[in-house]
Amino acid sequence: MKKNIKIGIVTTYDEVNFGAFLQAYSLQKTIINMGYDVEFINYKSLKYRFAEFLATYKIKNPFYLFKIILKGLKFRHALQKMIISKKYFNIYEINKAGYDIIIFGSDEIWNLNNCLGGIIDTYYFGNGITLKKISYAVSFGSTNYLEDKHDYIIKLIHEFSHISLRDSNSKKIIDSLNRPDCKIVLDPTLLVEQETTEHILKQEYIFYYCFSSNIELDYELEEFSIKNNLKVISFGYKHDKFESIISIDPFEWLGYLKKSKYVITDAFHGSVFSTKFKKQFVVSMTKYRENKLSSLLDLLKLRGRIYQKGKLEDILKNEIYYRDIYRILTKLIMDSIDYLNKSIND
Repeated sequence: MKKNIKIGIVTTYDEVNFGAFLQAYSLQKTIINMGYDVEFINYKSLKYRFAEFLATYKIKNPFYLFKIILKGLKFRHALQKMIISKKYFNIYEINKAGYDIIIFGSDEIWNLNNCLGGIIDTYYFGNGITLKKISYAVSFGSTNYLEDKHDYIIKLIHEFSHISLRDSNSKKIIDSLNRPDCKIVLDPTLLVEQETTEHILKQEYIFYYCFSSNIELDYELEEFSIKNNLKVISFGYKHDKFESIISIDPFEWLGYLKKSKYVITDAFHGSVFSTKFKKQFVVSMTKYRENKLSSLLDLLKLRGRIYQKGKLEDILKNEIYYRDIYRILTKLIMDSIDYLNKSIND
């Protein structure tokens, strides 16, 4: 096996988003554990950076905005745990930087309907990169098909030497492009042990991590919390009904999730880390995240964790037997690491 390989990673490693940060951190850690020289490529188009900025900080409530700015500063400090390249100003500089392989992923970097208003940086599809290209656990997110107007994206995808994805919808899209060699692999957060910063709260609590409010769920959750003497806390984002702890970094977020009694989430990584830390959790399914969440729950045989109106308490009290889940996970982890290693060395 060749270890004198220099690898660059292209992904959204510096977003103020817990899942985006942790998937990037975990992929780099996985590749380092394999013995390779790896760093994140510090480049984004100005248009994409501006869209990210607006999505994060376009908040009218000044108090909440202040909390989000503090959160952003904590994320920036956490970036010190990553190995990041110098800043590149164009694709030409990247091609000449001495990388042997560029790995794209993971996360929704191929989502044509992303929460930035569908703004696509074709750099995430390898546009202009002349080096060997691999994707690892990439997702098309809420995209269900590639329209004719995206012919140039289809062409770019065919330039990849190896393609791996993290959900069945993404695989269906790639299969339709006559790339039958693609494979579903695990999100990198499941491949390594996770570092956490833990804070002790006085009262037992339910970890609430939802981007979209569900009125019926919130009502049932409030009743359940009172009945069981539990506090409901929204971590990372403001919630009008529940207490919110906003200005935290990704490792603090993980620490709070690890110490929680239950987890309520509508997020992919909320579900991933609930599984990793063996939590009893409920998933509030939304249309935007349905593709990747459904695939994860099906893969781990956890579809029964999806919220149904009037059934919240029943689902939470229906204990997950993690011995069975981890039997599935152990093999998938080995297969995913093996696939990544072979993709690098092929």
